[in-house]
Amino acid sequence: MSEPRRLPLETWGRHWLLRLQTAADRAAWSRYGFEFLMFGIKQAWACLFGGAMLALLLATHLWWPEGVPVSRYDFLVVAALCVLGAEHLNETSYLETLGFDVFLQAPAGFIVNVLTLSFLPGYLDILPLYIVLLSMVPVLMLLSRRHWALPLAASIALYAVAHAFPINLPNTRTAREWFFNPFAWQLLFVIGFTLGRQMLQPGGVSLGLGQKTRHAITVLAALFTLAAVVIVAPWRELPGYENVILVNPASLGTFSKTDLPLVRLTDILAKLWLVAVLVDASARWLRGALARIFINMGRHSLEVFALSTVASVAGGILATVYGFQPWLVAAINGTGFVAMAALGALLEWRKIATASLAAQGQRGSLAVDSAR
Repeated sequence: MSEPRRLPLETWGRHWLLRLQTAADRAAWSRYGFEFLMFGIKQAWACLFGGAMLALLLATHLWWPEGVPVSRYDFLVVAALCVLGAEHLNETSYLETLGFDVFLQAPAGFIVNVLTLSFLPGYLDILPLYIVLLSMVPVLMLLSRRHWALPLAASIALYAVAHAFPINLPNTRTAREWFFNPFAWQLLFVIGFTLGRQMLQPGGVSLGLGQKTRHAITVLAALFTLAAVVIVAPWRELPGYENVILVNPASLGTFSKTDLPLVRLTDILAKLWLVAVLVDASARWLRGALARIFINMGRHSLEVFALSTVASVAGGILATVYGFQPWLVAAINGTGFVAMAALGALLEWRKIATASLAAQGQRGSLAVDSAR
């Protein structure tokens, strides 16, 4: 097990106590006094979690505004896990990654930065991107009324500008910029928006391509996907295969996720094409139990994402403290997947039950009206 990280205050405190103990050992009365002091410190340490959570509850009650990307209670759950990890396991990296150390130091300024989307907590930095993208929808709707291709043309132009003149939004947590550059990632969102709007039309999505052209695109998409798998070499995550590579990724340069480079966008679109062409929407297996698990999680993706964030922090703290052993990583991932699948199934059941009760109530009211 690696040497645990300690908070600066704890490091200073342990050093001070060691010097005090050395001095106290010179006489019996001072040893007794030191033991009494240590008793009080241990009792205070036992109350640390309660005190920290009380401070968080009061601070968020006073300063947490409406409409921020993360709800107050989601923030408190993740904060509780980080405080527990810092207190009991001496693991402070997640406290710092999520920015709770900044919150504890200056809660008012922290809330202002969160509200203005200039502070993006780790694991939650994709939520501000959703806010920016959803704010674009009214403009996209207006453009699509004039012509279906106008939103796509404007999006491609903004994507080109973002790459020609590197622009991004600031992130005060990292003193750099947003991990997901909204000026680049908006292109993927607008592509989905355009396809969705076209699917609502009577003829659906029609590219006007011939059979040979469609086959050629399918072959190219399959080859591109296969090449991506060979380059990424996902088997390197398995113990004993860390150095088994067929193509050195470094020789191809870096493909930053932040700015959604063209090669990443092509990879996403290639997979989209393969699914659209090769998977029949009416296939029987899509109505099976296994597919239903993923469908339920997709229908309730926000709640599942919130649970996955909490589970990721808890699992990450355990793996960091006890080592990234294969059995532990497998157990953490397996437990997290089962929890997310269970939550998706529970929310879908509640949705169906609520709709059924509402329908019964409506039928009951209609029956009463007809009896009158």
